[in-house]
Amino acid sequence: MNQSEDFSFILEAKKRYPQLCHASNIIKKNSGVLNAKQESALSLLIAAYAGYLRNVLAITSYGQEAIFKK
Repeated sequence: MNQSEDFSFILEAKKRYPQLCHASNIIKKNSGVLNAKQESALSLLIAAYAGYLRNVLAITSYGQEAIFKK
């Protein structure tokens, strides 16, 4: 995935799950003024968080195994 797709995924997840406070922070930081080092760090963070969200949101059951996976 590229950063644009990852960021779009985070935006959509935030719309579906407004309680995602980390998504709010990423969205806010992405719309701000950043230096090169901050942009690089945010790019890594977006990819990692989008991957995390994809994995967690793919688990839809509530059994003990699902809770362990989350």
